[in-house]
Amino acid sequence: MPTKSGPDSQVFLERVRSFFLRRLPLRPDYEERPEQLEMALDVARALAEEELLVVEAGTGTGKSLAYLIPCLLWSFEHGQPVIISTRTLNLQQQLLEKDIPLLRQLLDQPFRATAARGWSNYVCLRRLDSQQNSQQLTPELAQEAGELAEILSLGASGVRQKLPVSDALWSLVQADSHACNRQLCPHYQECYLFRERREMERSELIIANHSLVMADVALRANGAQGILPKPACWVLDEGHHLEEVANDHLGRSLSLADLQRLRQNVFDPKGKVNDAGWLPLLRDRLSKADQRARLLECLDRGLLVSLPGFYQVGEEFFYGLTQSILAAGLTEVGARATLNSDFFHTPEGEECRRLSEQWAAHLEHVESGARDLHRLLTDLELEATQGGLVELQSLIERVKTLRANLEFCLFPDSGDWVYWAVATTNNATLGATPLDVGERLAAEFFAPARSMVLTSATLAVGKDLDFYEKRVGLDHHQNRVARRLLDSPFDYRQNAYLGVATDLMDPNRADFWERSSQALLWLLQQLGGRTFLLTTSYSSLRLARDRLAPALAQLGIRVLAQGQAPPGLLLEEFRRDSRSLLIGADSFWEGVDVVGDDLSCILITRLPFRVPNDPLVQAHCRRLEEDGLSSFRHYQLPQAILRFRQGFGRLIRSQKDRGMVLVLDSRLYHKAYGAEFLGALPACNRRAGRLAGLVQDAIKWLKGFDS
Repeated sequence: MPTKSGPDSQVFLERVRSFFLRRLPLRPDYEERPEQLEMALDVARALAEEELLVVEAGTGTGKSLAYLIPCLLWSFEHGQPVIISTRTLNLQQQLLEKDIPLLRQLLDQPFRATAARGWSNYVCLRRLDSQQNSQQLTPELAQEAGELAEILSLGASGVRQKLPVSDALWSLVQADSHACNRQLCPHYQECYLFRERREMERSELIIANHSLVMADVALRANGAQGILPKPACWVLDEGHHLEEVANDHLGRSLSLADLQRLRQNVFDPKGKVNDAGWLPLLRDRLSKADQRARLLECLDRGLLVSLPGFYQVGEEFFYGLTQSILAAGLTEVGARATLNSDFFHTPEGEECRRLSEQWAAHLEHVESGARDLHRLLTDLELEATQGGLVELQSLIERVKTLRANLEFCLFPDSGDWVYWAVATTNNATLGATPLDVGERLAAEFFAPARSMVLTSATLAVGKDLDFYEKRVGLDHHQNRVARRLLDSPFDYRQNAYLGVATDLMDPNRADFWERSSQALLWLLQQLGGRTFLLTTSYSSLRLARDRLAPALAQLGIRVLAQGQAPPGLLLEEFRRDSRSLLIGADSFWEGVDVVGDDLSCILITRLPFRVPNDPLVQAHCRRLEEDGLSSFRHYQLPQAILRFRQGFGRLIRSQKDRGMVLVLDSRLYHKAYGAEFLGALPACNRRAGRLAGLVQDAIKWLKGFDS
């Protein structure tokens, strides 16, 4: 760890230490946590000495206060904001609604903490005003727009999450960076977005999310104005998501959903009423302006006539893309397919390119028509169009981006990018992701930062942070990187049981549930539900649901399966009635908290190796093999171990929690690498054996707490 402590940094560290030893104990529910103080001092040192700190802090450390307090004290001292970024909305709400109000009570000095959100989260008052004066809305939407304007006039927040607004109306009134006149807009002073931006500039803490942070990085890298104030210091909680989110935002993509949103906003000939969208509204206004014949000819011939074909050919392209990747056997529905040069030499690939060329011609025509009308309105100085110029500029930018991304993604000529497509039942996406996002993060994110803290409960593989640091580009800044591994204060030896079934094979095999369901049903009956079952694919999820649900219904135990409702609602249902089995994939492996006796068991059906035919996985593996390294050892295994740790971490969420994790994948016992998975977990009660005996032993262990 870098050590260059000067007298100023030592004074700052003592201020932080004093707060934890003297002020924090004044809170009513205070618990002394040595690990929390250690982390707080590490954060303080990173802030004072311009370090990039990577700190893994086990569940229960109290990470939030360990970084919030040093960040606040540093901001007071230097007059600069610190941006705190999270991945999940749950943690963001915890910071804003629990931790920060607590600090207001403990600190004598007032401070500001402001939530940062992307443009599309805010209502645009100019657009809302235009829609209220529009004759194109349905009676229902017109009434909703009036009601929205009324509650806003009474002081309601302009943020979507706090407004009763439908998707249909929101697509017409949400803020858009391309369709904004900023200081020239008559609503600028009362604008919700810019009001919050001004508040950010005066804040000590800015609470953001990883997607917004990476979007800000991408904008600045392209020479555009950023979304966030340019901070000196950052904290990224849930930092294990950084690579994933950077891949999404530093890559390029376009989708059928993008096209549909554009149609709803601009001109939707298939809308509930004829001519829905802002463009017909602009036409209505131009029909009352001077030189209307010239204006209407430009608008009609350049845009209104061509947009229906533009939408139709775009939809045909995405439909054709879906059919092409499925016909070529590249992947199943919902999984990413690799689009390399070999694919584009197949009949399916050639057809995909043919459709793309047709759509590109329509894109060019729409962009040209929008530019012509924009020039004409500018020359005639017709600001009476009430935002028509900025809406046209937004359309130009959006179509230009679609066209550029289409061309980039369909001509895979760079070994530094991974080209892919994914099709679901109602959407199709074409994309390209940089293969080494770490290089961009190193140059565009870490290098400009004065200091940064990246923290999570799961960053290390074993006791090694090298894998994480290389993935996100910290290996380019070794002279600035400080590291800390802090164990959880929870007593896993006393409160956690880990069982490994040694007699089961692949859960995707038909006989897996034949051999395991009887023992699992007995276990769930003994527990009265109170169980998560974690799968690694949706096909496994469906198999588990179909096999277990009928028998569990006879026992009075509900089955809640991911996909039947939004994850948050499923979790609330489970908390409301824990006599349930919740079957989940993806998001349920992490970021899910059920404290207390409502959750007593985690069932892990399979070790969470990433899908081997995913384009990004294949590309990383291929590059490692070309460099003479084992892709399994240096990529697939570390990824799976981190995911496994996250799944295990769902069990114990407080000092009083107790329960069991049962792994149904016998590779954990039979394969040599199983020891590395087990070595990454905290010490606890561990057993291995045939499933039938294992569940009986686990129930006996759990009931021992009540005897």
